[in-house]
Amino acid sequence: MNRLLDMPLIRTRYLHWGNYKYNLEGFLHWGFNYYIRDQDPFEHASPVLTDLSASRLPPGDTHIAYPGTEGPWGSVRLEAMRAGIEDFELLKMLASRKKELADEILGSCMTSFHECVEDPDYFERAYQWLLEAVSEHVR
Repeated sequence: MNRLLDMPLIRTRYLHWGNYKYNLEGFLHWGFNYYIRDQDPFEHASPVLTDLSASRLPPGDTHIAYPGTEGPWGSVRLEAMRAGIEDFELLKMLASRKKELADEILGSCMTSFHECVEDPDYFERAYQWLLEAVSEHVR
């Protein structure tokens, strides 16, 4: 799971399902809007870290928010992160009452940080199941 441009967007959302699965408190990523000298993040999504090495960073690693005309612009990946964080909260709420159900929902589409169902329709069904379970069991 990660937030890179060349990965299916669903992996960005699953980051926080993984936080629930492994009882992690968050996700630290240095590249919210890391500017490299003379980098245009819209044109150079995979810049070379000339100060540190000749290696290229993965696509989109430096930015999940971009410079806008009147303030920062969020990206689709930032919105997927937000949705995943909300999913994490729903999983925690459900687990406080029905942990086995929360774990079953998560396990239906994610087995590890390396294995998940990337089919958006399948994920949407699991998400609806989560919403219904929270609605039924958490008051």
